[in-house]
Amino acid sequence: MESLDNHIVRRRRVAKTLVLILFVIAPVGLWPRIPMPPYTTDLTYLAAAATTVFSGTVVDVSARPQPGQYPRAIARFRVDRSYRGRGGSSATVYVEPYSDVGAVNGHSCIDFTPDSRWLVFAAEKDDHLELVGDCDGAVTVSYLLAPMPGGTELLSQLEADFTAGLDDLGQASRVISIQRLGGLRLASSRPALHRVIERGNPAEVKWAVYAALRTGDTTVLPNVLDLFIGGDSEPAPALVAWELSRLTDKSATAGLIEIANSAPQPAARAYAISALIEKIRAPESLPTMAAHLTDPDRGVRYNALNGMRVLTQEPACTLPTEPRWTEDMVEPQIQQCLAWWEHAGKQRLSGKH
Repeated sequence: MESLDNHIVRRRRVAKTLVLILFVIAPVGLWPRIPMPPYTTDLTYLAAAATTVFSGTVVDVSARPQPGQYPRAIARFRVDRSYRGRGGSSATVYVEPYSDVGAVNGHSCIDFTPDSRWLVFAAEKDDHLELVGDCDGAVTVSYLLAPMPGGTELLSQLEADFTAGLDDLGQASRVISIQRLGGLRLASSRPALHRVIERGNPAEVKWAVYAALRTGDTTVLPNVLDLFIGGDSEPAPALVAWELSRLTDKSATAGLIEIANSAPQPAARAYAISALIEKIRAPESLPTMAAHLTDPDRGVRYNALNGMRVLTQEPACTLPTEPRWTEDMVEPQIQQCLAWWEHAGKQRLSGKH
């Protein structure tokens, strides 16, 4: 199992990558606005980082007695389920109060309004609890809870409660429950998510497809392509595309090839190609790599060139490592690779000489 330290390092790398994606797809004026949407939260990571996990309703939020100290506020909760750590019917957590300025800069993002319900991930600090992150240390959840026997493992408890939330009378709460199942990234959540895909309304179906993809479910790749073609803004296509890069199962090969060939978004094509190269090493994707050497997007062309290098080891498709290559070297190398493919690569693939 991955250590918490390694998980933190990996999350930081992911965060940097996603920020770069947002820089590319967002207007320049929005570049400082880098907090990630709650539906991307990795709840398994938060659970590993927290010493106390509970769900509850906000009673009130008040300023700390010591002005100017951080966190600057105290949130009191009425607890309805304790998953780990301090038990009892109430909890007090030191928090950063929500602010418009902070929220668009990745801090002070959580608006603990009275009567709102949250799943809270906190850690002991000195003699009090603090959120494990002031932008992702708590997420909204449905009020519905599953009947749970004592001693149930934390993630299984969370999964059962989120699954119960799929029956919430409010659509917004049902969608949140779908998103939270995706945040657990558990294969065991797939049957519940597939029921939503089969029976839910259009809004619920698209979120269930995204959530299932986050669990590594390769069977939903045709549905994922429909999301890309449909062009909905949520879930954000760039963030759905990022999840493609995490797929490692060879059963994803055909679906990734179809996305690389058909998705209108460059990020979708680029990350589908990336998974085929780096995670799956699928030789049957070589014609797709070659086709995307002429993709209209520069980033996709570079990924395709890298794929040709990995799958063929052909010098014509390999950028030099010394001296260090520059951007103006990429396009000529792509043209060399394309010429090799047209004159020799196709014949090699088909076994002709």
